[in-house]
Amino acid sequence: MKMPALLERLLPFPVHLPEEIEALDLASPGDLSDPHLAEAILAAVMDGALAQGAGPWGAAWYASLVAEALTGWSVSVVPPAEVEQAYSQAFDPSGIFTMKACLAPEWDVLLSDAAFLQALEEAWVVARDMGRGRLLPLGEAASLLGIAPDELAERLERGELPGARRVGRTWLVPREALGDLQATRGE
Repeated sequence: MKMPALLERLLPFPVHLPEEIEALDLASPGDLSDPHLAEAILAAVMDGALAQGAGPWGAAWYASLVAEALTGWSVSVVPPAEVEQAYSQAFDPSGIFTMKACLAPEWDVLLSDAAFLQALEEAWVVARDMGRGRLLPLGEAASLLGIAPDELAERLERGELPGARRVGRTWLVPREALGDLQATRGE
């Protein structure tokens, strides 16, 4: 399988790889386990994510997740600690790392792993929408509302905020919905 074809099937946007990487014909997922491929994937996915509207740190975070999930190699553009913390609290990448692509026995196994594919999709939504300021992690939303995160989580569990969604172990709250929740606060 050629690298562009693989990334086209896994990612929600096109990426542009260096010619020498595009030309590679990967016989099996095991051929992905190469640090040079990890770096090329990181750069290409980050550029593609930025072009699709993700913020710089969301793009870097998503690209590093994709590169590590595919190759098994940890590569990253290290964001400031507070941004890294916000993203790590907003998304639990365990679904991505359930299967490292390079460990899949064959392409069909990798490309039909629903948990892997869903985790990649959820990570992209988080990176894109948090980068655009549309989704806020639970702690940030609670702070803006002036309430404890546990109180906000309980309200979200009861469905008091349409559009809020659970991702991993935490909640993401739509910024535009905070006014609605603030208006009902105390009722």
